Amino acid sequence: MADLVTIAVPALPAGAAITGNELVPVHQNGRLVRMRQVDLSAAGAVLRTAGATIPDWTVVVAINGKVYPADPRVVAHCGLVLGLVIAGVPSGTTARVQFSGDLAGTPSSYASGVPLFISDGTGGVPLGGLTVTAPSAVGYWSQRVATSGSGSTAVLDLGLAGIIDDGLPLVLASNPNTATPTANGLMSAADKVKVDGLQVALDARAPILATLVANGTVDDRTALSVADALQGFGEWLLKPGTIRISSNITLSAHYRFPRGVMLKPDNGVTITFNGGITAGAYQIFDLSAGGSVAGLKIAQIDWFHSLQGVQSDCQPFCQKAFDAVVDGAPVYWGVGPYYWGTGRLELARGQQSRGVGGRGTKIRWLTSTTNFIHVPSGNYYGHVIDGFDCGVANYALRPTSGICFHLEQGSVHLSDFTIQSAAIGVYLKGSSTGFMNNFVIQECLTAGIFNEGTNDVFASDFIISSLWDTVTVSNLSGNFQVGEQLVVSGTPYKGVYLTPLGGNKHRLRLPITTVTTSTTITGVSSGASATFVAINYDFGLGCIRLFGGNVESFSMVNGDVIGGRYPLSTDGTAFARGSCPAFNKATNVYFDTSHDGLQLTNTGKFVFTNCWSTGHSGNGVDLGSTDGVQWAFSQITGNLAWGVNASAGNKHFDFAFCDLSLNQVGGITIGTGVRTNLKFRIVFCNFDVDFTQPNNFSAYAVNLNENSCDYYTVAGNIWTSIAITKFKDDSTATNKNINSPANM
Repeated sequence: MADLVTIAVPALPAGAAITGNELVPVHQNGRLVRMRQVDLSAAGAVLRTAGATIPDWTVVVAINGKVYPADPRVVAHCGLVLGLVIAGVPSGTTARVQFSGDLAGTPSSYASGVPLFISDGTGGVPLGGLTVTAPSAVGYWSQRVATSGSGSTAVLDLGLAGIIDDGLPLVLASNPNTATPTANGLMSAADKVKVDGLQVALDARAPILATLVANGTVDDRTALSVADALQGFGEWLLKPGTIRISSNITLSAHYRFPRGVMLKPDNGVTITFNGGITAGAYQIFDLSAGGSVAGLKIAQIDWFHSLQGVQSDCQPFCQKAFDAVVDGAPVYWGVGPYYWGTGRLELARGQQSRGVGGRGTKIRWLTSTTNFIHVPSGNYYGHVIDGFDCGVANYALRPTSGICFHLEQGSVHLSDFTIQSAAIGVYLKGSSTGFMNNFVIQECLTAGIFNEGTNDVFASDFIISSLWDTVTVSNLSGNFQVGEQLVVSGTPYKGVYLTPLGGNKHRLRLPITTVTTSTTITGVSSGASATFVAINYDFGLGCIRLFGGNVESFSMVNGDVIGGRYPLSTDGTAFARGSCPAFNKATNVYFDTSHDGLQLTNTGKFVFTNCWSTGHSGNGVDLGSTDGVQWAFSQITGNLAWGVNASAGNKHFDFAFCDLSLNQVGGITIGTGVRTNLKFRIVFCNFDVDFTQPNNFSAYAVNLNENSCDYYTVAGNIWTSIAITKFKDDSTATNKNINSPANM
């Protein structure tokens, strides 16, 4: 806080002879000013046009070149006192305003040396007149304007103006002689610092805009507009209550909203903020009448509703927050939970949606439609979305449709989020470039990430999982308990969990799926039993689904993809560049425990480095119509079928320096077909194992089916402990390199 320094300047002598356009120093309103001779009289006065009728002996304020009666009830007048009009004039005529010098014939007689203030219309003194009683109501302002002489005389000497606010915890001791200040010149508000008889509080708080009615019925637009035009203090503290605005208004000052202030525009009315606002995490805008807010450089979601923690759809109110900010501005959320219906937020102008760090903002869906944020295609870039934990409000609620994050515009940065039980977690389509990092996606119905035609997408530090299936049972006897251990077909099975969804529907958690539609289960604790009728795989298209043309430069780094129908699946409308996924990459990604393993179909130039594909009920990796798939320094182990199944139409694929051990059927099989698998290499891989792992063994290392391939190299591999056949070659190929360097 800057120190307040008052410089005493002698008033202009009444008999001063001023000539020409000489600038003359004048002590006016507690500060030194300079005025030209044409505006001065011998008595220290100026001529101004009256903006309203001015009675005799009235203190006036200067606003936009005109003078008006000073009103201590109007905070906007504080600091604008020009002087005193002795001879009253009608509106529109010229008034003589005296700002210094002697006064004679005052309306009342006073004791000598008494300070005279501006009347607030009480005590029998007209509004704006001279009074010995300073206004004292909180929210008013006060100013000494003269000091009485003997009888009906006084000396006009404008003092400091101040806002009356007795509710501050600390105030500045402006006059140390009247109170004992604490360190740094501060004292408690209870000490009530006095300056020339005026109790004032000086700090960084805005003056109270006391002229507002704020009852929700009376139109406060005029009062707000007048205050905004003055901007003498730079900002205003709004009066608690509902402030109704009847027509469009643009505000340029800064406004503070204490708790309890509600700004309410009428239907079709827009309040535009060119300055700024300060408020806490509570509602300050009531847009229920159909009005709107615009121009905010920053916003909080809670400014637009009070539904945090209330099980009611808050999406329409949250949309108003994003509509109110300027292009690219951030909107900040609280902790929540925020409950969601079926709608979605539209972010079309680069707005930022910023939740609480550490995925602290909870979004909870009230229905089976799991929409949240949509970024449509357009010309705006740089959207930022982070800090959200999205999931169903009721664990038994299963998603049927909707997209949590639907991104159709480029350069979206999506980070620090969790999605649980959505139909689709993240959907990318139509534009290039996206950044996703530090996220978890669990138990989505169709896909965790569904990329349809978006290139240059970078995903890092993530977990995507689906360890639950929705199952239908028959012959249900009793009620299963949530999380109890199950006996599957007569054998206790650790890690199998069943959660009732109602009726014959349950959710089943299986690390490795060994059940069929005829499998029977029994609850260890409850004794309940049932038979499976149907298994509805939650991830119908894979945890990560890459589909269509222009899915290029999709990069995955440091991730864990667990469960689901497929951990990763690719496909295209045709096996050609521009019609299928191509030039994609996975580095240090763990693909684990799915129903069918990776499904790579109609894809080109996909490189896997330092990756795992393990624990799948089917094959670890399935290849069909691919070109340029490469696995290097990776582990494809512990799968219940083949490690790799290259069915047909695969070219230029490589498996180098990979571990392909512990797959129950074998390491790599090349499928049937008239030599449709061409130009591949299986080199320096390990198919061997020297430790015992229950239920896992390798019958084959490499199996080349009849007429399946040509132009290949199988060399430098280790397969000494294979159970049945190390290398089976029925390909009848003539263009091949086997055992150079030697396989062992």
